[in-house]
Amino acid sequence: MADSETDFNIWQRPSFSLLSRAQLDRIYEAALEVLARVGGEFHDPAAVALLADAGARVADGNRVRIPDTLVADALQNAPRRIVVCDRDGKSRLFLEDRNTYFGPGSDTPYTLDPVSGERRAALLNDVVG
Repeated sequence: MADSETDFNIWQRPSFSLLSRAQLDRIYEAALEVLARVGGEFHDPAAVALLADAGARVADGNRVRIPDTLVADALQNAPRRIVVCDRDGKSRLFLEDRNTYFGPGSDTPYTLDPVSGERRAALLNDVVG
C-alpha cells in the first residue's frame, strides 16, 4: 500500500548508505589490486594449497597473491542466500538482500574496547543500555 504523495510503502525496509556506488567501486578495485599485488600471509597449508590450485600465486611458502579473476569467480559462485536454522531445524534467519537481524550479544564473546581499541572479552557493561 503506497501513499501516492510520498510514494512510501509500509513494507519497504529502510536503508542507509554512506558511500556512493562510485566510491564502493573504487574501494573494490583497490582491494582487488591489493590482493593481486601484495596478497596476504596464510598460515594454514591447506588454505595455501587450495588457493594455489585455484590459480593464486604463492611465494615464500605462505604469501598468496590472489588474481582478480579468482575473486570474480568466487563471488559468482557464492550463494545468494544463507539460511540459519534454530535448534529444531526450522529456518529462522535469511541472510540475503537487505535483511537485518539483531541479537542480544551473547554470540559475541569478544569486543573491541572503544577507549583502548584492544580486543578483549566482552563484559556485561558493554551491552547495557
